[in-house]
Amino acid sequence: MPSKIMKNNLLTPKEVGAMLSLSRRTLSRYECSGHLHPIKLNQRVIRYALSDVNEMLEKFKLGRAA
Repeated sequence: MPSKIMKNNLLTPKEVGAMLSLSRRTLSRYECSGHLHPIKLNQRVIRYALSDVNEMLEKFKLGRAA
């Protein structure tokens, strides 16, 4: 059953990491490189839009992630 956040199309770092089999550190690297754009709700709470995650995956599939 999808979490309440997934229903709103916002994912926690833990959910994105589980979805893509990535560590939090790798997610941070994707943020720094501009591949993934976090939504900072406050200083400690970060979410990712499901559409951004899907867009990043499509870029990687098409080989445009350089």
